[in-house]
Amino acid sequence: MKENSLLVIIAAAGSGERFGGETPKQYMQLNGKSVIENSVYPFLVSKYVKKVIIAISKNDEFIEKQDFYNSKKVEFVLGGDSRQDSIKNALDLDNKEFEFVITHDAARPNVTEEDILNIYEEIIKKDSDCSIFYIPVVDSIKKIQEKKTLDKANYY
Repeated sequence: MKENSLLVIIAAAGSGERFGGETPKQYMQLNGKSVIENSVYPFLVSKYVKKVIIAISKNDEFIEKQDFYNSKKVEFVLGGDSRQDSIKNALDLDNKEFEFVITHDAARPNVTEEDILNIYEEIIKKDSDCSIFYIPVVDSIKKIQEKKTLDKANYY
């Protein structure tokens, strides 16, 4: 994998309406930092990532308080009405210098450097246009209406 070859787009324009409360979930505290700080950090320190674009809402009053706000590796763009619109707004910036793009959600703070390397290797190995982070389901899945257990091997 080439160093500085990845662009990362992080969708952070959501209001967390289903989460409830006054503070969007990406700005809630987790282990002494906000969820978004925990989500962005692995990409900031990765030698494979050259730039991180974060799509934020128009009236975001929290972003300037984040520890990565003044990072030279970070750029901000206004998000759209949907996650897809936010990603498109980031892609519409002049970003032709990157080999691949990783998109990620600000409220998913568990990415590691190993994950970044694994997804890159998976794309190369399978010559794919797209790949996603996932973990296998380990718990039972029940379909309530039919009162049956589903095969968890078919889910992630």
